[in-house]
Amino acid sequence: MTNATPSIKLSTLRHIAPYLSMRGVSPLEFFRRYGISPHVFQNPDAWVPRAACFHIANEMAAIAQDPFGGACVGHLIEVRSLGAWGELILDSTNLAQACSVASVYTDLLHQGGEVKIVTEGRTTKLIHQFTGQHGADPKQVILGTLALLRKVPLMSSEPGAIRVHLQNPRERGDEALEEYLGPNLEMNAQYNMIEFDRELLGTPLQPVR
Repeated sequence: MTNATPSIKLSTLRHIAPYLSMRGVSPLEFFRRYGISPHVFQNPDAWVPRAACFHIANEMAAIAQDPFGGACVGHLIEVRSLGAWGELILDSTNLAQACSVASVYTDLLHQGGEVKIVTEGRTTKLIHQFTGQHGADPKQVILGTLALLRKVPLMSSEPGAIRVHLQNPRERGDEALEEYLGPNLEMNAQYNMIEFDRELLGTPLQPVR
């Protein structure tokens, strides 16, 4: 059932805890500040209002003094850990099917967002966008979402054929994003999206470590 309020699956926030720990910040204290009990993560079906997720992600990046913290969290997430969405992708026979699953079943993770597949010329694009009013700056969650989405074409084992486009303008130190989003980055882009060579669509999936 779709929530009336745009929401994000709580399981996508689990990796905020190890991320903060890596930076010497107590996850328990951090989540307590937002009234989130550690026990709530035991419920895989819990949802958090999207605006609250945006705010939490922004505060996480601020307390860690990391302008690209969201990308690191997305990089830490394993596809298999995301319940039905992840299992459907990993059960796909090739990249084309995996991309279709990632798009069609976006609402298993984000309600109030979408991933559109556009294939034109020699490339295929996974275009991500949140719909409606955001309520808070979505930058960190967008970074995390793209880091996660990039893992889908990465299962083709052709990382050099994958490019990440960000609407964010260039900013100081943004080369650090390459660790989480790969070296083929385009800033000031028209869309937030993952782009890869169309010829990869028929590639069987390979596990990504």
